Amino acid sequence: MGNLAQSGDLVAGYRPTNEGATISGKDKSTKPIPYVSNDDLVSSVLIIKAENLEAAKAIANKCPVYELGGSVEVRAMMNVAGQ
Repeated sequence: MGNLAQSGDLVAGYRPTNEGATISGKDKSTKPIPYVSNDDLVSSVLIIKAENLEAAKAIANKCPVYELGGSVEVRAMMNVAGQ
């Protein structure tokens, strides 16, 4: 995180709490838990600046979460503000 901030590549970082709800389906059924997929709960979200997806993957490869057996998902962001 410190290196990303110093290099100017860190745009934002968020850590959701473990409290939440999942609303789904046409009937909008609610479960009093955050969304979990394949037993994975999102523990944090980082928005970084990268030239392309390959550059973002190179940055993600330096994440210390791997030492704890964690994983990183890398995706491009679409700007939907004002649409």
